[in-house]
Amino acid sequence: LDKPVVYGNIETGAISLMGSDIDSLRAVADWRRDRQEVDLKMDILCNDTYHTLVQGIYVPKHDSIDINVRANHLDMYFLNSVIPKNTINEIRTALSANLRIYGNLKRLDFLGNAFIEDTYVDVAPNDVAYYVPEAVMVLSPGLFSFRDMDTYDMYGNYGIVDLNIRHTH
Repeated sequence: LDKPVVYGNIETGAISLMGSDIDSLRAVADWRRDRQEVDLKMDILCNDTYHTLVQGIYVPKHDSIDINVRANHLDMYFLNSVIPKNTINEIRTALSANLRIYGNLKRLDFLGNAFIEDTYVDVAPNDVAYYVPEAVMVLSPGLFSFRDMDTYDMYGNYGIVDLNIRHTH
């Protein structure tokens, strides 16, 4: 786009977004001609009490974003629509975090810490479901790390798991 102009305001009531239940969503986009970028702001309300705030910019010239996310019990069920089914059959979890998501939309990076709770993961290759009551995830460029996760499988077995997920998103 040589001369992009973006202005928008969206407000919803209760919706399901890619499988995640949301009580309300308010999003605003404002074109900033002097900086040639779009200011983005979003407020997501879940379970009538948990807010997730998103604020940052989109730069059309570079097709890139730089946003901060302050999540409070955000329903992450939407991950099921982006994770390949040959790895994870289903994942359910809630995320609380302070994150930065940045970079070209074809290669995003993440930075920050997240707390996940009540996580259920059905792993496709071994067809076993696992439960993680709570865990801390450290996000850094190209890597999501989990350490010392108390983990239970669907048969009641217990283990402590360290996990690194590398990505070239």
